[in-house]
Amino acid sequence: MGYGGNLDFAWQGVWYVEGKITVGAANRAEAFYSLGQSVLCVMAVRSTDVSITDKQSGIPSWLLQAAAKAESAGCGNCGEQAAIAFVHLSRKLKVRPLDYMHRTNADRAFVVIGRDGKSDESDYRTWGSACVVCDPWADAAFAAVNIPKKAYKGETFEAESIFRQG
Repeated sequence: MGYGGNLDFAWQGVWYVEGKITVGAANRAEAFYSLGQSVLCVMAVRSTDVSITDKQSGIPSWLLQAAAKAESAGCGNCGEQAAIAFVHLSRKLKVRPLDYMHRTNADRAFVVIGRDGKSDESDYRTWGSACVVCDPWADAAFAAVNIPKKAYKGETFEAESIFRQG
């Protein structure tokens, strides 16, 4: 898939999560307006255990569980929202390659679509011209080469793939 198709998939992931996260995130400015509801919701999601396995999809149970709990409760921070997007993109839209990633120098999770498997996962500049970021928490989808401008405003960006499909 090329850049345009990957960007379209990324936006579909963002919009899907937007429709599922009805309460919100505990660590965004909007949490103030929920009068604590989003904070309590995220705490409840993270303290609840569910048992979900899906050997056919190959997605690890911890990722499926994070997505299912957040989707059911309607809340989650970046990790939960990225999990929802990853599961949707993988299971429903069959997107590959797909990475559930996090910053190693900050508390931040997101999904990457189209990363070259031979690239250095810690260096977004090597991920390929068709690679895009799907970041539902930030309501954003953009070319990976734009990470410094779009997401982290010039901060040092270090990342790793926690789980990859494709």
